[in-house]
Amino acid sequence: MVMHSRATDRRNASQMAGKIARSTPRPPFGPPVVRVAAGSSRLASREARKSLLFTPVRESSGECRFLLDHSRIVMSSAIVPSPGAPRPLGFREPVDLGLPSDFRELSDEEIFSLVQDIDRDGYAVLTQYIPHSDIDVVRRFVRDAVTAAGNRYVVLIGPTPVAETVLGKMASSPALRRICMRMYEIATSRPASDQPYYQVLRCLTGSSGREHSMVFHFDSHVLAVLLPIEVPAGKDSGELIVLPNIRAIRSRYASNLIDKILVRNPVSQRILRGMAKSRPERFVRISLFPGNLYFFWGYRSIHANAPCDIEKIRATALFHYVDPHSDSKLKRLLYRILPSNRY
Repeated sequence: MVMHSRATDRRNASQMAGKIARSTPRPPFGPPVVRVAAGSSRLASREARKSLLFTPVRESSGECRFLLDHSRIVMSSAIVPSPGAPRPLGFREPVDLGLPSDFRELSDEEIFSLVQDIDRDGYAVLTQYIPHSDIDVVRRFVRDAVTAAGNRYVVLIGPTPVAETVLGKMASSPALRRICMRMYEIATSRPASDQPYYQVLRCLTGSSGREHSMVFHFDSHVLAVLLPIEVPAGKDSGELIVLPNIRAIRSRYASNLIDKILVRNPVSQRILRGMAKSRPERFVRISLFPGNLYFFWGYRSIHANAPCDIEKIRATALFHYVDPHSDSKLKRLLYRILPSNRY
């Protein structure tokens, strides 16, 4: 299996769909020092997956969603790539700690190219990073979860609900963690530390899935890593819509909170939705392909998913990486008062 970034294969037409050129310079990253790491969990049995309990949780909007509990275990190790995997230029053989992995380690040169792609184009992609056989297992899991929830919108938080799938392996993958850490370090010129992922599996379907489409927002975390699991075919495929890199990392949480409130209010949402229709050239529309791994600066970019067919399922796994305001006292206070809001 060969995996590469757009920097190493500019001729991959399928990944260039929806991309636009922009001459407007983007604001640089700010200087905050943050901590980064990944989480891991032990694989559960197939029978355990079938018996998962979905707990209804009321969101701030009043809508009921389904949530699974989660936990994290910090892990430190190295990746051992498969013997037949091709080595990129500058590849450095990792130390063998007896922990085989299906995920390919990238060289610093390749990681630097991913960062350049995001800064220039709004996103980067590693094609065919996850095997189709692993995607099929998660797809079956998603369909079971949606059926258990009454064919409604489902969101699963953390590595535990998906522990027996490739998503659980990704949460504990030293290869993926190194990619994220180096991307952050290259982009910000700051060292990455031991902050865990905020991991989410989103499953949109039916009318409740429509309500979670075209909701523009900034992320709380600097880097967003997106793995499509199931993407509807046809016109309403739920593309990722991005207005990329339009703000710097705020030095204070209060400034970040103001940004988010300005974007998430109803007036701004109507304006952004109108802009997406009347001025589509301002946005990057990313067609998603299961198995590809997409990267973008979620904190700095306004983004949303386009509507998808209500008769089908759009499922994506997200690994959010580095909350620059994780130590904010104001943020912790707001979480205690408004626990369902992730501002």
